[in-house]
Amino acid sequence: MEDITTMNRTYMKIGLIAVLMLSIAIPQVSAEDGAKNIILLIGDGMGFAQVTAARVYEAGPDGCLNMDTLDYSGYMSTHSQNSLVTDSAAAGTALACGKKTDNRIISQSPDGEEYETILEAARDNGKATGIVSTARITHATPAVFGAHSSSRYNWDDIAKDYLQQTKPDLLLGGGLRYWLDDTETGSHRTYENLLEQGLSEAEALADDGLIDDAVAEGYTIVYNQSELDALDMNAEERVLGLFSLSHMSYEFERDGTDEPHIAHMTEKALELLENDPDGLFLMVEGARIDHAGHANNITLNVHDTVAFDEAVRVALEFAETHPGTLVIVTADHECGGLSVEYPFESFPAEGEYIQDLDNESEYRDGIWTSGSHTAVDVPVMASGPFASLLTGRLDNTGIFDVMEEAMIPSNDTATELSAEVIPAISITVETSALDFGTVGAGLHSDALQITIVNTGTHDVNVTAEAWADQNNFYATALRLNGGTVDGFSEGIPADITDFEYAEDVAASLEVPEWAGGEYDGTVLFVAEGV
Repeated sequence: MEDITTMNRTYMKIGLIAVLMLSIAIPQVSAEDGAKNIILLIGDGMGFAQVTAARVYEAGPDGCLNMDTLDYSGYMSTHSQNSLVTDSAAAGTALACGKKTDNRIISQSPDGEEYETILEAARDNGKATGIVSTARITHATPAVFGAHSSSRYNWDDIAKDYLQQTKPDLLLGGGLRYWLDDTETGSHRTYENLLEQGLSEAEALADDGLIDDAVAEGYTIVYNQSELDALDMNAEERVLGLFSLSHMSYEFERDGTDEPHIAHMTEKALELLENDPDGLFLMVEGARIDHAGHANNITLNVHDTVAFDEAVRVALEFAETHPGTLVIVTADHECGGLSVEYPFESFPAEGEYIQDLDNESEYRDGIWTSGSHTAVDVPVMASGPFASLLTGRLDNTGIFDVMEEAMIPSNDTATELSAEVIPAISITVETSALDFGTVGAGLHSDALQITIVNTGTHDVNVTAEAWADQNNFYATALRLNGGTVDGFSEGIPADITDFEYAEDVAASLEVPEWAGGEYDGTVLFVAEGV
């Protein structure tokens, strides 16, 4: 099975080979088709309580949000490489790249190695790509899909990465002040600010903003909903929408503005991208859910969560008319430590009496325990190709792996025999022979996913492989429909920079009792990092 190692897995370095001896009769199954379109919707700071509060407000305790109607659901851990409590940069990097990194870092390792983002992978596979956010478009979550930087605060580098490196076909959000020349009202590109961004004195003095640079790269610039609506979906090669100087308005405070709603931006983005014959990748962020959580403002939080759910509705309606669309709804982390309290019936219709930021009110339907992010798990909901893999307990790195696997199905991972393998597997491993040192602190996962299909009964040898470097060790396991069957894990010395290790490991194969003697799922090769 040497082809396993060829499928976009070059980020792994050190080999570990386990030969699994298998023989069992399994019903025939067929490979799942890949996803032509992938829509990832991220509610920034949206934990389970935020979803509950929005549901109760919008649909009542017995009602459903649009995100509640997706076919599969699970829950996801969010810790970063260096902190139990993540920030949006590290959490977004895990979602966009399938790799852990330190807080504040954008889609690269702490030592500067750039990670490929799912947007870049989609672009390289011919798909149209887009980013939509209600934050500044250079803010952390949108940035991780289209930029690489040592700091989320390097907004100039992030904007230039969009234009010069990743070149998304569509960027819609706020943050105009980071693109304007210093002579323009509201510009953040002052001489002092540019020096802080690392520009030389000469570069800072000569800076004339990035609007002309964007136009030179083929972007049509729009500044409000009217201009966005006027775009011909067949005419513009690329679109940059900058609808506010900083973040876009909270949904509750939006009256009288010509800023497009998040659902409207999502709808227009899909309209502009859908004509690509190879499909599309679109990331949509409901950013101000997080900001309202930081402010401990339940009114703003609920209204922005409901608005985000309307974007989910748009994505689901698109999927209904465009077969082969994978829709994933999740969060990067929770913010505010929200709990929803009795009484439900006093949940604010308009919310004026809950806007006190100290939570002091005649009615109190939510309690906040933090003004920042928390380490609690967040929801995952999915529909479409490979969505069944997003169930149960997940790590945030696994979202990338499912998107990548859906976009590029591993059809070339079959054995050289006449049958493609594998059913559910139970592995027994002697870890004493794997002398890699002690296990490090802070477990996290980085899932490598391979789809393998059985077409009969055969005696076969199956090779499972994992790699590592001195920064990341990947232990192997096999997983059936999101649940780990069995696996092994060892550490690796920090002073080892490059070597190979191989060991034959005995294993047994069984169909679990709960499967009723039948298997119709997808087996994944999973790497768990330490």
